[in-house]
Parts: sequence; structure tokens; C-alpha cells
Amino acid sequence: MGRGGRYVVMGTLGGERQAVDAARIATRGLRILGSMSGDIADYHVALEILERFRDRFDWNRMLGRRYGLDGLEEAMNSMRAMEQIKPVIEPARR
Repeated sequence: MGRGGRYVVMGTLGGERQAVDAARIATRGLRILGSMSGDIADYHVALEILERFRDRFDWNRMLGRRYGLDGLEEAMNSMRAMEQIKPVIEPARR
């Protein structure tokens, strides 16, 4: 990253701690911006990206376990406990 650049950190909650190179941030004058979540319109754009690039990336690595509707409470509890970030709810799944 070049001098005076901006770096956006998003979607990295849970899991192991991540190392940060404070010296690189300071010596290059970087600006760090964190984002907890997006607006509802951002999800539409994200789904379009998933569709467009579905063959280029292993998208399952960023998604959690799959649950049917009967597992909704378990999915939400695991998300609250930061065990998963994006559990997948499949209504037809048993």
C-alpha cells in the first residue's frame, strides 16, 4: 500500500486476533477505517458480486454452517456468541 493510502477493515469479527503492523501504518501515513455492517442496499450489491464471481472464489469459506428453519435459534445463538459470522438459513433444509 502506498503512502497516505486508506485501508478498510470489515467483516473480521470473531476468530483469532489479527496482527497489525503499527510501524507500517505510522511510517506510511495510512488511514484505517473500520466497518461493522453495511446498509440494506449493500446486501443487494454483495449478492450481485457473489453471482458474478461465483466461479473465482470459494465463497463457502466466508459463510457459516447451514441450518433449516428449525435450527434458526441455534444459528442466531452461535452468531451472538461470535462462533459464526454468517450462518446460512435454508428454509427447505431439514
